[in-house]
Amino acid sequence: MCPTEFALGVRETMRRHRMVTSGEALVVGVSGGPDSLALLSALVELREELSLRLHVGHLHHGLRGDDADADLHLVQRIAADWGVPFTAHRADVPGDMARSRVSEEIAGRGARYAFLCSLAREVGAGAIATGHNLNDQAETVLMRVLRGTGVDGLAGIPPVGIAPDPEGGPAVRVIRPLIRTSREEIVRYCELRGLAYRTDPSNLNPAYLRNRVRLQLMPLLRESYNPNLDHALANLADVLREESDLVQVLADEAWSAALIHAGGDSVTLRLSALNPAIALRRRVMRRVLLHLDPDHVPHFGTVERLVDASFQERVPRFDVEGGLCVEVKGGVLKAAKQHRG
Repeated sequence: MCPTEFALGVRETMRRHRMVTSGEALVVGVSGGPDSLALLSALVELREELSLRLHVGHLHHGLRGDDADADLHLVQRIAADWGVPFTAHRADVPGDMARSRVSEEIAGRGARYAFLCSLAREVGAGAIATGHNLNDQAETVLMRVLRGTGVDGLAGIPPVGIAPDPEGGPAVRVIRPLIRTSREEIVRYCELRGLAYRTDPSNLNPAYLRNRVRLQLMPLLRESYNPNLDHALANLADVLREESDLVQVLADEAWSAALIHAGGDSVTLRLSALNPAIALRRRVMRRVLLHLDPDHVPHFGTVERLVDASFQERVPRFDVEGGLCVEVKGGVLKAAKQHRG
């Protein structure tokens, strides 16, 4: 049977971004919603042509009671009907929220990726496939604009990346074959294939910023400003991601040219070797801060202080976030951890 037009579009996205190789094993994260079921269905259509070995992973979050049980049973049945191996895991997201004092959204995301990464390593899969779609991409870009971001933030959700595994361990790739497919196309495909997907009521909860953006702001912007808003934002993300990748290559070269020392407690740079372009210096200074404090995303203002200092021959020692101190002497910038006591 020939693949559907939907599956052919998924295949093209996978080809363009070189998501898989022939014969590769994939763990497909399937929640039971329309996105992940459509993804699984399309991959099943393509598995013979691409020689894919699929394995479904489903996480029960320990939330939503009987509804979550029904999600699990649906995904298990569909996987069995399509001859795809299935593994489920029951997490304690409420407990994770209490222990880590984080939101349900953050705890749930951490539990999902911890499970999927562990499963991928267990079954020898080269990547995890998730159902992020074009509308998710557009919403992410707009949310980051509202919160404040740089070029990397506007690059949105990458089609191919490294899974953020909170448990650590060997890196696992994550691929997003639906990243150029709209939610409307996904629902239409589910109807065509007779997929009785599940809906999560939390997606309608206005307490979450993403839901307010999806349900309130995006419809307003489409109606009043641009009916093709989602594609416009997704295109913006694609362009900026490619340009950001190029700038990062140049920034890596600038780092290597200027680096004198990078240890566990300090980083030293020869400023005369740095390219004067502020965009490159900003990335180099951000890397300095991340090298010394990898668990903390540097504040924009802190990065700018280091950029300003990098143009000076001498700057007296000053303290910055993360318990770090910085000084410039003789054209050399040194950032170091402060040792108290």
